[in-house]
Amino acid sequence: MGNQVATLTPEKVKELEEKTHFDEKEIKLLLQRYANYDTSPNGSGGIPIDVLLNSPELSGSPFARRLTWSYLKDGKRKIHPESYMLLLSVLSSKATFQEKSKALFQSLDIHNEGHVRFDEFFRLFKSIFNPALSDAQIVAFVQRVLQRDDLDEKGIMGYQDFIKFVRPQELHEKMTIDLRLST
Repeated sequence: MGNQVATLTPEKVKELEEKTHFDEKEIKLLLQRYANYDTSPNGSGGIPIDVLLNSPELSGSPFARRLTWSYLKDGKRKIHPESYMLLLSVLSSKATFQEKSKALFQSLDIHNEGHVRFDEFFRLFKSIFNPALSDAQIVAFVQRVLQRDDLDEKGIMGYQDFIKFVRPQELHEKMTIDLRLST
């Protein structure tokens, strides 16, 4: 098991305090959890995405898979300490609606075009509603969403349209995990 706490400099911990909703003590606790999943000798190998998604923290989150992909940096299907902290921060109860909605929107905008298209919405809703709804039902739902009269441009959805479509309370419920950081 890696000793990830020792591999982050005090400067990096301070930087994470500024970028996340965690204080130094919480970061160290989360790094200990990280080290439980990153089994490389020095804690620099990263956590395989499947291991992370099956962790107790993320296994019940309907958006965890989609969000996790947007935090991968190396293309090797592994998440590293800083990305792990940023992911958990946006999923924490301390993250605002704006932070959560931006993170979800960016995770859906896989082509980085500033809007979400049919295929991107279909993947999201399939991951949420499968197997309860058939592909045909999901297609019909996505088509209805993208043909709404209140969209700036039919067929695609930009961030401003997206935040009108997403209810803050529902997003908070579906994108908040209990990290239990108190000792």
